[in-house]
Order: sequence, then C-alpha cells, then structure tokens
Amino acid sequence: MNTQGMNDIDSAVQDQATEANKYRMNISLNVLKHLGINLYSNVAAVLTETVANGWDADAEKVEINLNQESDQIEISDDGCGMTVDDINKRFLMIGHDRRKAGYTTTPEFTRPVMGRKGLGKLSLFSIARKIRIYTVKDGQKNGFILDVDKIEATLKSGEDNNYYPEEIPAEDVVISKGTLIVLSDLVKSRMTSPKVLKKRLARRFTVISDNLNFMVTVNGDKVQVSDRDYSSKIEYLWTLGDQNQLQSFIDSCSNKKRHKAWDGIVDPQQQYIAEGWIGTVETSGQLKDNEIGNINGVVLMARGRVVHEDVLGEFNDGRLFTKYVIGEINADFLDLDDEQDIATSSRQSLIEDDPRYQQLKAYIQQRLNEIGRVWHDFRNEDGGKQAEENIGAIKEWLSELRPAPRKAARKLVGHIQGLPIDNESDRKELFKHGIIAFEKMRMKEQLDKLDTLTTFDAEQFKMIFDEVDELEAGYYHEIVTERLSIIKQLEKLKDDNALEVEMQKHIFQHLWLLDPSWERATSSERMEESLKKEFGQVTSLTEDEAKGRLDIRYQKVSGANVIIELKRQERSVSASELYNQGSKYHAGWTKCLQDSGQPSPYVEVIFLVGNHPSERRPGETDQLLSNINGRWFTYRRLIEAAIQCYSDYLKESEKVNRVHKILKKL
Repeated sequence: MNTQGMNDIDSAVQDQATEANKYRMNISLNVLKHLGINLYSNVAAVLTETVANGWDADAEKVEINLNQESDQIEISDDGCGMTVDDINKRFLMIGHDRRKAGYTTTPEFTRPVMGRKGLGKLSLFSIARKIRIYTVKDGQKNGFILDVDKIEATLKSGEDNNYYPEEIPAEDVVISKGTLIVLSDLVKSRMTSPKVLKKRLARRFTVISDNLNFMVTVNGDKVQVSDRDYSSKIEYLWTLGDQNQLQSFIDSCSNKKRHKAWDGIVDPQQQYIAEGWIGTVETSGQLKDNEIGNINGVVLMARGRVVHEDVLGEFNDGRLFTKYVIGEINADFLDLDDEQDIATSSRQSLIEDDPRYQQLKAYIQQRLNEIGRVWHDFRNEDGGKQAEENIGAIKEWLSELRPAPRKAARKLVGHIQGLPIDNESDRKELFKHGIIAFEKMRMKEQLDKLDTLTTFDAEQFKMIFDEVDELEAGYYHEIVTERLSIIKQLEKLKDDNALEVEMQKHIFQHLWLLDPSWERATSSERMEESLKKEFGQVTSLTEDEAKGRLDIRYQKVSGANVIIELKRQERSVSASELYNQGSKYHAGWTKCLQDSGQPSPYVEVIFLVGNHPSERRPGETDQLLSNINGRWFTYRRLIEAAIQCYSDYLKESEKVNRVHKILKKL
C-alpha cells in the first residue's frame, strides 16, 4: 500500500468519524513516554515484540518489509487476527496479562505463549509516530490508526486518559487473513538495514525454524539460524541439556577443536533445566561485529525468545578467557505461567533478586569457572600444534631440539600462539624473542653442566662449548641486525641535516656507533651538562672551563673517560678550533676527576663533524688532537665504518648459524 493511499485513508477516517467510537485505549502520558516512546533504542528490539505476537497468534509466517522509498515498515502475519472485542480488550488494553486470563498456550498449535505483560504494542511508539493496524478474523475486517501526536494532544488536554483510535473502513482493509501493521513517520536514528535486522532477529529467537512451523522473512529473505553468523567462529564448545536437540548446532560449529557436554541441571528438585551452549572463539576480534557491535556475552532465552541481552556482564569477571566467550542459554523456568513475571518492561533483562535467576546465575558461574580452569591449557596445547603445523620455521626449530628441551619448547610455542594477538606479524616477533630467550636459557643449562663434570672428558667438554658458541653467535647476530637499523636512522638524521640535539640523543643512546667495543658503565653517561653543574665544588677550574658544556661524556668499563662533541653537518670547522675547544674540555674534566679521587685520569676527546676540518698544513688536525688524546670523524666515515663492521659479520654468520636461519625464516 503506497503513501498516497494511506493519506487518503486518513482523510476518509476523519470524515467518517462518529460519536460512537469503535476503539478505545486507556493510557497515561507517563506510560506512553516511559513504556512506549522511550523504552527501546533499536528497531530489532521493537520488531521482536511483533514477531512474538505472530507466534502467539499461531502464525506460520511473519513478513517484515523495510521500505526506504516510502519510509515505512510493514509487518504482516498469517495468524488468527483480531475481532473488535479482541482489539479493545487485549490489544488496546495496556497491561493485559493473557496468561492470567487463561491464554497460556495457543489454540491451534498449542505453542507456549510468549506475551505476558501486555506492553509489547507500546514498543511500536519507540520507532514510529503513526501506526496503522489491519486485521481479519472470522471474516470480520477491522482497522484503526494510532497517532502519537494525537494521543499526546488528547492526554495533555487533561479530560481523561482515554484515547479513541481512528477507524479504518472495512473496505480499506486489503488483507484476507491475519494482521498487517504499517509503521510510518519513523524515528530515523533507530532504523537499520535488512541485513542487520535479519542477523539481530536470528539471534533473538530460537523458535524461528521449519521444524516448529514458524518462518520469519525480512524483505523477502528468510531468517535462518545461519544468519546468527557465529557458529563457525567457535573454537571450544560446551553444550547444556539434551544433546539431540542441539546436534544441528553442534554440527554447524565446523571449526571447533574441542567439545564437552553438560547435563544442564540447575535444580534437580524443581526440575529446572538449562539448554544451550557456551563457546569461546580463537581471537577476541571475532566477537567485534562491524554491523551490530560487540557480541561478547551470553544471551538468556525463555520460551524461545531473548529475556536477557547479556548475563556474562553481570559477573564482573576480569579473567582473560571471558573476553572470548559467547553463548546462548534457554531457561524456560524463568518464565513459568504460575510464577511471578521477572522480565523487565523492555524484556531485555531480568529482576536480579528473583531466586530462579539467582540459581541460574550460580549455575552459569560454576560452568564459567570450569571453562576458565581448562581454557589456557587448551589454547597452549592446540596453539603449539597449530604453530608447528602452519609455521615451517617453528617446525624446523623444534625438530632440531633433543626430546627433553623440545617438550618445553612446544609449551613455549603454545603459550605464544595462545596469546590474544590479532596482528600475526606481532606474534611472529614474539616467536623470535621467545626462541632467543629459550636458547639463552638452554645455553645457561649447558654452562651449568660444566659443574657436573667429575672427570675431564675432552669430547663432552668440546660438545658443550660448541653449542654455547653457536648460541652466542645467534644472539649477537640479532643484536647486529638491530644495530644496522639504528645506523640507518642516524644516516637519515644526517641526510636531513637534523638539529644537533637530535643527533646528540641518537648517539648518546647508541654509543657503540663510535666503536663496537664501547659499552657504558652504569650511570656514568651525561648529555648537555656543564662541568660547573656537576663539579661546582672544584675551585681549580678556570671561568672558561667551568662554563664548558659537554655534548656527551661517559666512562667506559675500562675506566677511560670519553668526551664527545658534535658539530652540525653543514658547519665548517678548522683544526685549531677543534683543538682549542678540546683542550678546554680535556683540562677541565681532568681537574674535576682528579679532585674526585682519580690521580691520573685518562680523558679522550672525540669530535663528530660534517666535513674534513680546514688545515694550514696536511695532518694538522691529527697532530694537534693527539696532544689531548683526541680524534675526529665525519658522520659519513662513522656510518660507513659501522656498516662495514657489522655487515661483514652478518655476511659470514648467515652461512653457518642455525638459530639465525630459524629467526630469518620467521
């Protein structure tokens, strides 16, 4: 039915209105707002109520059409329909409890009735300002319009809480069976796409099934269990209750690695049984659905429809495995006809202090604890096998180990494979570091074996040291590789003519750039500090020496004291300029060290410059600097020497080192 046709009906209804109102709704403005307009935040939750109404009407088919062109939603079912009496005494009566009225099962298919509170129809006001309802029962055609604007205007007038829906003439009721609901003037912010709606509805019902003779379609596409789109993601599965009933779902979990069945008995005396499943996925990212958000949680169902969106969140459980959990548990004892209704008004959560709900939560907590106890072991065992099968370098490394260390290595591999890492390149880096750490520990064990040698066995002695040498070579190879990448960063700083302070920082952090054998003594290094700041008590310093600001200075393990002065790449310097500056630094630091208890300190001065210093005669720079234990390098010479030194080592070591070959393959 098009929009123009609907508008014509509206006009006709207004013209034909009579004093004898055919339909009546008694409602307060407060109820309208809190249990209608503001109750639901998404279209799937609202249409859940209309699908449930179709089930309760013994419908075999519910059709939902999202019409973006006409800005309407149509929901039709082929159920029993309503008479005028049904409309006024059931549909339009807010809070009508059909169960107390004796309607616990449907007349034709004896389905357990889902509806209970009599509030579901108000949910329609959450997504639409105007609702047209057409219905046919026993050949009687009826129709009426619910208009939010007119309801609000009537209630605000303060005369009474009665609203009289506008009647749609029987000749304009175009259906022949069941009920048609047309929603218009939609709340755009709460709309969704047909694809997302299908997925949401599939996850909110367990009764949408050919076996139960109940079908739901969205824009002509059948809603199916496969639309839930999570069974293929499940890695470990635990099922509750009748396994025969769950077999089709178990089979659909095509990628599951392990499965355990529980009986689902919550309370044997009350015969409370929970049926369903809890699963964990391989990566937490699999539970981030781009269309409907995070699906990490456990949904509770009763009578085939959702009654709690996520019970997992109520446990406040911070254990890692819970971030991988998804589940669906059906507990019909939460919605018994002769017990209190514990669903909240929105039917998306439950009253927390109800004993039945408390029992179920305790049961679920026990099952989660069982999962938590085995989940890490499962991940480690299966992760190790997976890595060994899929990563050739890991398989090669493990195969080269002897049986005893191989067992421990497999456990390490399993731990790394089981870590919650979505980026596999990051995981490979962890494998590299893990192998290095493992081999280092293994090397220590080899050295410890020297203490157990009671007699000198030359062959055994040689075997231990050969393995230690190979392992040490592997570690150093990784260090050298990292150092070459740092050299490239320095080269970029030089090429970019970086600020002097950036060059200082880079060389300060990596002093081996000047000489591979240089390592800093603990806490001896300083950058950009004057001698006066640290040695203010030294009175023998001249004023010029005290002001001297050293770019970098540190003490080597051997005891030698090194001063490094950096010049900008583009700056020109002379031999005499370097000597004068170096003499000041050399003399000042020597005095400071002597005053602090070093009678004959050895002080070196090194200059890093952009180009060869200008000289009055060949070799002047080297001759002058030799008087103060000084040397100079250009940045280019420094970089080329470092690259040559480390590249030669890499070239030779790659030919023979076992550990390096494994790491390179990773």
